[in-house]
Amino acid sequence: MYLHFVGVISIDCGVDEGYTDKTTNLQYQADDIQFGEMNNTSSIYKMDHISQIHKQLNTLRSFPYGKRNCYTLKPKQGMTKKYIIRAYFAYGNYDNKYKPPVFDLYLGVNFLKTINSSEAVVIRIEAVHFASTERIDLCLVNIDQGVPFISLLELWPLDISIYQSSSTLLTLDLLTRLNLGASEDNFIR
Repeated sequence: MYLHFVGVISIDCGVDEGYTDKTTNLQYQADDIQFGEMNNTSSIYKMDHISQIHKQLNTLRSFPYGKRNCYTLKPKQGMTKKYIIRAYFAYGNYDNKYKPPVFDLYLGVNFLKTINSSEAVVIRIEAVHFASTERIDLCLVNIDQGVPFISLLELWPLDISIYQSSSTLLTLDLLTRLNLGASEDNFIR
């Protein structure tokens, strides 16, 4: 059984054509930006061990030019809605330099986190954001410690009652996420 996820934006960064993932039935968009460079992770770093999103982590978009490069998301639900934003970073020695970069991540003008891609094979950032405008900008900022990159970007609409907070931005730290009930052919995302 496949579910249709209304209002979800999923961007597989570094691919030139969108597709539907056969495992999850999620539709992935290709990059629609004209800047940056599309890359593949090194074949010795393939992400096949990471369930459900391994394909999406084998490509990335790097930004060797400019100080600040942004993805602009325009959710169908518009403003005054709550969203969870997920960004994944898998360096995979795509540049053959064996030097994972360090760069900053912003949601609009709000600092989210410094991404140090030497800390893990895959870094996942999650934040709950109350959109006060029609567009949401996720920006990678070069801090002169290597070339910023991104592998996967997702935006999921949330029920307004989830994650009650007076803040318009709530970053989440994920320790682990386990699936304790579904069978192998019944994926939950």
